[in-house]
Amino acid sequence: MIEHIGIVIGKFMPLHAGHIALIRFAAERCTRVLISVDGQPDHPIPVDTRAEWIRKTFADDPRIEVHATDEPLPDDPVPSRAVSSIWAEYLKRRFPQATAIVSSETYGDYVAEYMGISHIPFDPDRAANPVSGTAVREHPFRHWHLIAPAARSYFAQRVCIYGPESTGKSVMTEYLARRFKTTFVPEMARELLAERGVAGLVREDFAAIGELHARDILRRTPEANRILFVDTDHITTKIYARHYFDFTPDFPAWIEEANRYGLYLFLDIDVPWIEDPQRDSWHCREEHRALFLGELERAHLPHVVISGSWEERNRKAVAAVLERWPDMEFNGS
Repeated sequence: MIEHIGIVIGKFMPLHAGHIALIRFAAERCTRVLISVDGQPDHPIPVDTRAEWIRKTFADDPRIEVHATDEPLPDDPVPSRAVSSIWAEYLKRRFPQATAIVSSETYGDYVAEYMGISHIPFDPDRAANPVSGTAVREHPFRHWHLIAPAARSYFAQRVCIYGPESTGKSVMTEYLARRFKTTFVPEMARELLAERGVAGLVREDFAAIGELHARDILRRTPEANRILFVDTDHITTKIYARHYFDFTPDFPAWIEEANRYGLYLFLDIDVPWIEDPQRDSWHCREEHRALFLGELERAHLPHVVISGSWEERNRKAVAAVLERWPDMEFNGS
């Protein structure tokens, strides 16, 4: 049996079940697998991001090496001898140790011929995993089951449950997470001040709240089933910092980025005020309503106002999510 050093080339945009099967097939037939990830300036997903998905997915197999390239190559090694000869020249220069190319495309024959190496074909009819990267990018929720777990957080969406105190945000966040079979991020201020209550707030708490909340968002996003529901955001933290201490925290860029949401659900104040040691703004609910809503409108953030009874709120929130992402309940079968 020939011990091959195999090449696998592609965009992996994103890494999906078909790619994973191809790489595993290559690893079963080669002593080393050299993966070349094609990166061009017009690609919608950075090449380093795509390369990292593969490294994470195959972290336990030291035989698999991932290499990202920004070589100005034709966008696809299509089944064309002219294009394949360009790729063959690059691959022979980049991976002179290679003895085989593993692919599911006709171009594998051409590239192998020009390089003077073997072609090991894999599922040329794509019968095992009939999906394309373009289809996944256009409808990631529809093809969620095919996206590599390491790549899912890139496509996961975040929904912020947002609004003044005592409007049911925490209950709504947990309800939506259960409803859509996913995870959620609780309100970090409530956890941080569980023992002290609002009377124990100090100025320094707001920086801690912003950081802890953002870290929890980043930690839980890879666990999300399509959508991560988040109880409050950094805007809320800024509003209360101004309310209690007349200052606005200056959050670093990574915290701002962690708090990017595909949708805000603004919970209105048309429900009874519920007493709580961590609440004290019952006397300014109307003022806070205008303030919270104004922040969304000024920043042109996508939002839906959720009002009515508790049952009506649940129905409206679910409808808003499904209107924004119709594929949310696609079962992938």
